[in-house]
Amino acid sequence: MRRRGGVPGVSPVGGLARRGGCDQAARLSGLDVLGQARPRFWRPGGAAAHRGTGAGCARGQSHGRPFTGDSSGDFLYGALYRAGFANQPESHSRDDGLVLRDCFITSVGRCVPPQNRPTAAELARCRPFLLRELALLDKVQVVIALGHIAFDGYLRALREQGHDLPKLKFQHGARIELPTGLPLLLPAIT
Repeated sequence: MRRRGGVPGVSPVGGLARRGGCDQAARLSGLDVLGQARPRFWRPGGAAAHRGTGAGCARGQSHGRPFTGDSSGDFLYGALYRAGFANQPESHSRDDGLVLRDCFITSVGRCVPPQNRPTAAELARCRPFLLRELALLDKVQVVIALGHIAFDGYLRALREQGHDLPKLKFQHGARIELPTGLPLLLPAIT
């Protein structure tokens, strides 16, 4: 992944991950932290990827790193630590020493909308960013979909890429084997 211009800790998709107001979601204008695009968080290798929507991302936005300083982050980073993808089980601030190994954290929605409930139209406007990230992440072996919206959004993105997938049901803790060439899908609720 480094060969594609990536820098550890920064999204390999350049300007797609910049912080700042989202100019595509009109109802987010005038919102402070909630209306800002969330940064991506990764380390080269990409054996695991996480797709979320915004559970806990309001605090993540204020900390400059997704799922930092909240209960969703405690769940996510604890699981990544136990699986060997993180050097510590918690993330409380941007400078807490957390380092990911072969892991990329992204989301199906780029901004945290009011009440953390993105509309279908907002998710559709964000999907091209996710599709670009999926195209660049060619070594992913496992995807953790943190929540129903992330699960549905990831599957929709795969279908838009041309993958023929059966109708799948979100089930916390399931282990979903996707067709050959696609990563293992693990739905989870925090």
